[in-house]
Amino acid sequence: MNRSFITWLGLILIGVCEWFNYSRQRDARQNDIPWGGEGVSPLRVSTVQGTPKDDLHLLFIGNSYTSVHDIPKQVADIASSDSGNSTQLFVQSITRGGVTLKELWEEGKAADAIRSRHWDYVVIQEQSFWAITNIEASTDYMERFDKLAHQSGAKTVLYLTWPRKPGSHWYTDGQTAFLRTPDYMLHQFIRQTYTVSLITGASTADVGIYWWRVLKEYPQIELYEPDGTHQSMAGSYLAALVFYKMLTHRDVTRTTFLPAGVSETDADTLRTVVSQPLPMPGPAGQSLGHRQGRSNAAAGHSPPTQGRPTR
Repeated sequence: MNRSFITWLGLILIGVCEWFNYSRQRDARQNDIPWGGEGVSPLRVSTVQGTPKDDLHLLFIGNSYTSVHDIPKQVADIASSDSGNSTQLFVQSITRGGVTLKELWEEGKAADAIRSRHWDYVVIQEQSFWAITNIEASTDYMERFDKLAHQSGAKTVLYLTWPRKPGSHWYTDGQTAFLRTPDYMLHQFIRQTYTVSLITGASTADVGIYWWRVLKEYPQIELYEPDGTHQSMAGSYLAALVFYKMLTHRDVTRTTFLPAGVSETDADTLRTVVSQPLPMPGPAGQSLGHRQGRSNAAAGHSPPTQGRPTR
């Protein structure tokens, strides 16, 4: 092998490496996603006016659909802005981008966090393709986390997420064309999340259904980051409002927290949407409710019971 060929091959390899590095930097600029507090977050504590009359301890377990714009922290911020709320929230999260519940279980940090202290609710969020590509394994690890939460005196909440952005490349690219359509994605999330809910008795946080209503009725509110999958600040605020409503039974229209980058008009709209009865999307969702023997209202929302977990 002569010297000129080796030099030529080296130049090609350098060029490939430089292009790969440029592409990563370009993608990072185009998808400037604020990943939020990944890993084990600090314990966030909401404020109340006067002396707290009660407390609520929440642990979130998931990936970037939880950590981007720090949805758990926003839940605490919303609680602090509710002047009529006398319950103090203690909120923590265990997250890592792209991770599955299986990986979180095997790492052990999430399970250790559940055992480490008292929690009223443990919110679990699975990787966003699970209801289409990984149903059996995901159901298994949801059941494992649910069992551990119950053994620790907590109740489980299943985080029902949203489809990829309508009209985005996710539905046409060869590697992700199995997602088909936004309607198909959402109905798979509903079907499979409610199935796990029936198996375990866990509640569901139906963020994806409220999300769908905003997409249909208020398309001017941008719920997605430019990548067409992660939640924008408005999308994360919508999710946090849903969690606050279902976990505290408070009227979200009485809250005043305004995330950076969300207009007061859009915030008012999102509060109003979440304050209303759950909008079940289309015939597929309605038939799902009938097949499972639940009324449309029950199929659309399974809030925590009024009773608190035994400590």
